[in-house]
Amino acid sequence: MKSTVGRGFDTATATVATLGLTASPAQAAFDTAYCRVHFTSCRSGDITSHSSQHWIRYWMGSGSLCGADWRIVDGDNGAVVASGSVPQNATAAGTIYGLHGRYHMTIVNGCTGADGWLRNYT
Repeated sequence: MKSTVGRGFDTATATVATLGLTASPAQAAFDTAYCRVHFTSCRSGDITSHSSQHWIRYWMGSGSLCGADWRIVDGDNGAVVASGSVPQNATAAGTIYGLHGRYHMTIVNGCTGADGWLRNYT
C-alpha cells in the first residue's frame, strides 16, 4: 500500500472501536461522510474536522474486483491533504492531524464495491 500525506499522519490497521461518548453543547456534531463507488469513482460529502483536536479519521476499501486510488481533499481550497492507492481486496485507514476546515474523500480508478468514509469522532 502506498500513502502520501501532507500533514501529521498516524496509520491505523486495527479495527477502530466506537466508544460511548456524550457530546456537550459546545461540541460540533459527530459526522461521518461516506463514499461508495458504483462505476469507477465517488465523492463523499464534506465534514468538519474534530472540533478541539483537529483531526479526521479515514477508512477506504478497494473491493474484490480491482484496486483503487483515494484522496482526502480540503473542501474550501481543493488542496489534497492525504492520498494513496489500495490494491484489490485491501484496506487503508488512518488519522490526519492538524486540520481546521471541511474535508471530503474521493475514490478514483476503482470498481463497483469500493467504498470509504471520513469521520470526526472515535
